[in-house]
Amino acid sequence: MSILRVPAAKAETGHRSHASIYNAIKAGLFPTGVAIGQRSKGWPSEEVQAINAARIADKSATGIRELVKRRHAKRAELATAQGLAMTAPKHGAKPTGAQPSELMLTTTKTEKRVDTRLMTTHLGNQHRHVIDLIEKYADKFRGFSQLLFKNAVGERNQGGGNPERFALLDEDQAFFLLSLSRNSDRVVDLKVKLIQAFSEARRAADQRKGEYLPTYHQLHDVIHSLACESSNEKFVHMNVNKLVNRAAGVEAGHLATLALPQQSMLIVAQAVAASAMKGAADHRAGYKRVKRSLQALAAATQLEQL
Repeated sequence: MSILRVPAAKAETGHRSHASIYNAIKAGLFPTGVAIGQRSKGWPSEEVQAINAARIADKSATGIRELVKRRHAKRAELATAQGLAMTAPKHGAKPTGAQPSELMLTTTKTEKRVDTRLMTTHLGNQHRHVIDLIEKYADKFRGFSQLLFKNAVGERNQGGGNPERFALLDEDQAFFLLSLSRNSDRVVDLKVKLIQAFSEARRAADQRKGEYLPTYHQLHDVIHSLACESSNEKFVHMNVNKLVNRAAGVEAGHLATLALPQQSMLIVAQAVAASAMKGAADHRAGYKRVKRSLQALAAATQLEQL
């Protein structure tokens, strides 16, 4: 699972602005964000995927509201089971001492990284001290890869103030940061969670090479066999891709950084599309068969999620 900040959430859902997302939240058509720092929020990727699947299945607004309520209830159950609150303390509030049970990585355009604000929440430290430490050893951090600083623009507390500065660290940088701290129980616990989170990210990358790419080529080989004599062949490939991505809840430009569950769904959708294409009289008939098959797949997936 990964956590999607506002730009990634917009890309995944088709919302064109921050306001559009927050209007959907007010209307009960999108889940509330989870805190990933004192001034910013994001959305678990599996929740965004569930909403996308509901829309693809043409669920009514009432059905989507019920889905959102169930997702909120699931969060509350998890929070109760782990003995922690799902929201971070408000700015200036004292830490409660509770630790998040799961570490969510942030999806960038090319890879998974961890937000220093989330690491700080796990460690119970002041975020400013973590940033000071990174700046002190910036050359060391850059020795691993690009040191990616961000400003939480548009996510200030009510009343104004400067945007919070944070860093997105890759795996090596995150462990180097922890090596600068003594091995307290919190540090050891965070190391375990980092290993688990980045291990899942690597499994997703391996799955992409071993399963996603073969099914992708299989599908497009079938499309080529049906549309090779058409001057519009490239558009047939593009249109089938759009059907597959829509069924899996995937937006263009995010294929390289999908979490395992969504990538698995994409692989299944490609296999279903390839099977539907086979035996079609021509590419037009094949497209119609793919569309029907993927609609059935999306509906079945939504039933499982509900």
